[in-house]
Amino acid sequence: MPGQFPPALEYHWGDIAGRRMDTAAILAQRLQALGWTQYRLTKEVIRLKGEDAPVTRYNSSIKTTLNNPENSKFENVRDLVKAMGGEIVIRFPEDYPVD
Repeated sequence: MPGQFPPALEYHWGDIAGRRMDTAAILAQRLQALGWTQYRLTKEVIRLKGEDAPVTRYNSSIKTTLNNPENSKFENVRDLVKAMGGEIVIRFPEDYPVD
């Protein structure tokens, strides 16, 4: 059911629970936590886009983004994260050099 997600989780690139997690692992873990299939995720992305498109229209790009998000368009990664109830946050430390 849309809008009902497990308790909030925070994922950070880098070291999580003593192991290295990349973006694909983070997305896979979230998908598993939701108990969703790729098909279910694709349907949610289509719903959020406000489209009445068949799953086959997006299935390939969703699969590609799940398996290789680092080489996918940012908007595709953003859509997956949003569909799974998340958000992407970029933070810079206050002492980040601005030259």
